[in-house]
Amino acid sequence: MKTQNKITAITDDNELQKAYQVANTIFEQIKYTAGISVMMSWGISRKAVARYSQMDTLFLHVNGFAHKGIVAISLNEGKDLYEIHLLKYGTHECVKSETEVFCEDLGHILDELIEKPSDVSDEQYSQQVNKAVYKF
Repeated sequence: MKTQNKITAITDDNELQKAYQVANTIFEQIKYTAGISVMMSWGISRKAVARYSQMDTLFLHVNGFAHKGIVAISLNEGKDLYEIHLLKYGTHECVKSETEVFCEDLGHILDELIEKPSDVSDEQYSQQVNKAVYKF
């Protein structure tokens, strides 16, 4: 039977403080591995902290070319690796997941999932960007 991934709030102050530290570390590692300009292309509008599948998780609301919705980046403490889950707005249905993501791969994998999939050529991506950008 498939396990339901659930988003749960953290109510204990000590656990919440730890979750904020984990989320801050995740965000800093994304900034380091992806860079600010790449992160800006994801259209991040909100950040939140909660648990996803019982793991401390950073949630980002994104508006990328490949994914518009929520990205859940969880720390799997037992493996010391990350899990990334793309969720739909509203239903929180998981549409795609990447598990066992190493810290150094975090930015690259997130960019492929949110903005520019690896199967899209640079030319196709440039065309998408040009269509979306308002020209003066």
